[in-house]
Amino acid sequence: MKRFVTLILLLGTLYNVKAQTLLYSNDFEQGVNDAVIIGNGVIEDNNNPLFGKVFHNAADGQAIRTNYLQLPATIFADLQTAATNAATISFWVNKGTAVDYFWTPIFSAYGAAPVNGNTWPMMVLQSRGIVQVNNAGWCDFTDAQNVTGTNTVSTVWLDDNNWHFYAAVFTPNNVKVYIDGTVMNEWNLTGEEGGGSTSGLFTNGSALTYICLGGNQAWDWADPDPAYLFDKLRIYADALTKEQIDALIAADNTTAIPKIAFETVHIAYDASGNWITITGLNGNEKVELVNVLGQTIRVPHPSVIHTGNLNKGVYMVRISKGNELKVQKLLVR
Repeated sequence: MKRFVTLILLLGTLYNVKAQTLLYSNDFEQGVNDAVIIGNGVIEDNNNPLFGKVFHNAADGQAIRTNYLQLPATIFADLQTAATNAATISFWVNKGTAVDYFWTPIFSAYGAAPVNGNTWPMMVLQSRGIVQVNNAGWCDFTDAQNVTGTNTVSTVWLDDNNWHFYAAVFTPNNVKVYIDGTVMNEWNLTGEEGGGSTSGLFTNGSALTYICLGGNQAWDWADPDPAYLFDKLRIYADALTKEQIDALIAADNTTAIPKIAFETVHIAYDASGNWITITGLNGNEKVELVNVLGQTIRVPHPSVIHTGNLNKGVYMVRISKGNELKVQKLLVR
């Protein structure tokens, strides 16, 4: 499946947050979409109605650099193009079936797939709250760089088997790791290439092409990928504030995932004929066509939508009835 999330997608008022530049997102309700499952990860139903379908990155057991979700290769290239000098990586995470996870990464990016280990360029977010960056400049994120004088190193926050909101916020001179809206670690950096900068993420982001959610440990370290549950992955070309993070958490904690229904409804796009056809409707559904800015386009005939007058790009067909929802993304060419 092609990458359907374009460089500029505004989050808007849905989450009561000032519009941000969203580079990539996936809530897994429609599967992994443009990502690729490496190893024994699966999409599974979660019994919490706030999360619905989630990604379990090692459903059949943990191993080293074996089980993770490989994300589209262009995310950090898009960050470089955005030229904002800021980024936020956020998602919900649950310990799932993980047993050994203190040293495991929770998110990572490299220049290539692992071959007997990984090498630079790299950036890694560790489950224990530590960050690593080595890409056209590097940073060790030492105790001395931490605003408190000491790094907080712990995975206790995962131990209760509940869902937690993780967010890492980057600028060239400052990095914060939030857990459930509270800063776990914050580092002030000099911005210099010799050990105190993350600016390479923004100036040379295109070098980071092998991007992984859940696992793929750095170098040749023998630490297993976790077996976490993940949901609502979002990557921004902005440094989200605490207020914006709190608003996301509040919205995610009050919005139940609609039941996926309409098993007999099928959506097809004929690029040559400029038509989107929808079959299996019984006449009581609401059909909408939405562009990447969240704007709704009038649909005169719900079962047949003419695309000849539309700009090229990504659209979503939304079919709803009560609390039931079916969404399909289409690339109109």
